[in-house]
Amino acid sequence: MVIKSEKMAAGPLSLIWNDRCDIFVCLPYKKENGATAYKEKIAYTEIPCHVSYIKSSVSSGDNLPFLDQKIKLFLSSDIDIRPGSKISVNRGGFNEVTEYQQSGKPAKYSTHQEIELALFKGWG
Repeated sequence: MVIKSEKMAAGPLSLIWNDRCDIFVCLPYKKENGATAYKEKIAYTEIPCHVSYIKSSVSSGDNLPFLDQKIKLFLSSDIDIRPGSKISVNRGGFNEVTEYQQSGKPAKYSTHQEIELALFKGWG
């Protein structure tokens, strides 16, 4: 079932949720020859959210700097995001869509949840 939400969040935190996300899952199905295959299916669409980026420069063993970026998604705690889901985020003011995957267990609160993300590298 696809759920479209205009205002699923409660509280003042939702005032900064200018981004929108679509949540995709990968489901198994049987092919005509009996083999199991997988297909992408949308679970939620147009969910209000906010993406936060935390950047910190870290040196590697070669003393070459590289950027370590932490990405966190804020959205309503009513949304159930399965482990391994693909999350496509449309940044509100930037007209840019980026695909992520869930990299951590959601931290759920009464008004929202926070999920650590990583760039989507394909279905496992």
